[in-house]
Amino acid sequence: MQHTVVERELELNLILSPERSIPVPARLAYRSDDPYAVHVVFHINSEFPVHWTFARDLLVEGVFRPCGHGDVRVWPTKSGGAASS
Repeated sequence: MQHTVVERELELNLILSPERSIPVPARLAYRSDDPYAVHVVFHINSEFPVHWTFARDLLVEGVFRPCGHGDVRVWPTKSGGAASS
């Protein structure tokens, strides 16, 4: 059986305080052989990339309302007046 992989490179924001954040290049990946997980690689252009895996449901819920605990939190944002995530 062949598995499908969907990847997307993007820039995430590391929130340091309500007034300050820094951009972090990242790559999100979804694999059909691990359907309930999202794999993230941070600092993709560096010598020491960081790999994390978290529940796909976190992204789904984060499209509609703030969610997550600890290091990973997701919430809807507005881009050009329209909601986006």
